This record gives sequence, C-alpha cells and structure tokens, in this order.
Amino acid sequence: MPFLSDYTSADLTLLGSTSDDAIVHNLSSRWKQKLPYTRINATTLVTVNPYEVLAILNDTYAEFYADHCYRNVGDVSSERPPLHAPFDGPHHQRHSQQQSKYKSQQYHHHRPQDRGGDQHSQHSSVHGSNVVAPHPFDLAGKIYLHLRRTGQDQTLV
Repeated sequence: MPFLSDYTSADLTLLGSTSDDAIVHNLSSRWKQKLPYTRINATTLVTVNPYEVLAILNDTYAEFYADHCYRNVGDVSSERPPLHAPFDGPHHQRHSQQQSKYKSQQYHHHRPQDRGGDQHSQHSSVHGSNVVAPHPFDLAGKIYLHLRRTGQDQTLV
C-alpha cells in the first residue's frame, strides 16, 4: 500500500489515502521523526504529544514564525521561506550554512530518500504553494494576522 512507506506529509489533505491506517501511519511516522505537528488545513493543526521538550519550542522559532506569518506577509518578492525554522543543538550549524541557500532555491515534495535521511526536513508544499512546516507558532501568527486585518475576535481551542 502506498501509505505504508517512509514518506510522510506535513498536511493530511495531501495523503494519497484518507483511510484510518494511512492517517495513523502518517502521524506515527512523523512522531517517530520528532515532528509532532501535522496540518489538516490552513486552520487546523494536529499535535501528537512527543513526551519530551523539543528544540522547536523556543524564542528563535517564535521570531521566525512571527516574521513569516505576520511581519513579512506583504513582501511579494520571489524569495521562498525555509521549509522549517532554525534548528537548535547539533542541527544549528547545518541550518546556518544552508540559510543563504533558501532565498534562491525552489522547494518541491521531498521523500526521505531525496533528503539523504535527514529526519528533520519535511514535505511542506501545499497545492504547489510552498509553506513553512506546521507549528503552533505558525497557526498563532495566522490567527493574529486575521485578527489585525478583520478586527474580529478569534478563538483558539
């Protein structure tokens, strides 16, 4: 079955199958890769408790997502955002070296074999539009932007 591969999607709407097995496999595979967040759509985020504090919950990520989701939304340049926010710990150096490459690269669907085994890269393309990895900071930034644009109160459950 196609959903029983190592390929995972950051957005459940992009799975080839919507069966219970496909969804559970995708969420389980992402959890094992320490990727607890998965989108269902632009306003819904599924979280599988990682049972540990992850490096992706820090001020660096908060700033990255604030810039991407709220501060720089009017920027219509051809720059593509990174697929994921900066890493802490052992991955930080790799990210720093790659940071300058993000501005000139186009991003496509990635399978684990295309990533050279990098478990922290993710599939992050939604219907041809490249977006950052799913994260509560991303959702919060979008909610805040909607509040500022419409003046309507927002609710987050």
